[in-house]
Amino acid sequence: MRTKQVILVRRDLNMSAGKAAAQVGHGAIMFLHDHVRFNRPLSRPQIEWLYGELRGDPAFIHGGMKKVVLAVADLKEMLAVAEFALGCGLEVHLVHDEGLNCTTVCAIGPDEEKNIDPVTDHLELY
Repeated sequence: MRTKQVILVRRDLNMSAGKAAAQVGHGAIMFLHDHVRFNRPLSRPQIEWLYGELRGDPAFIHGGMKKVVLAVADLKEMLAVAEFALGCGLEVHLVHDEGLNCTTVCAIGPDEEKNIDPVTDHLELY
């Protein structure tokens, strides 16, 4: 099983590379934060990523889950992709930046690549 997480970044905000990287970082860890904070169960792909020994590889977390950063034109497109992902049973997290006072990125997953790709394969790399 290949675990993957996709983070969508809005192009219309014209964020600097550093700002975009910080927002992507927030999005990448939100799934774990919310599972710990709200004591929600993890999915099988999330468990396998966190506990690589299930795959016989205790260092798996260091080689990690594939993360792909993709671009969306604006908030409207981001929310459309997020809604589609939710409809497909994927975990979705929107990141709201206090400084910009808007939603900057959307993290989808982690989940199996085969579940995420049909939702995001039409988007370009950021």
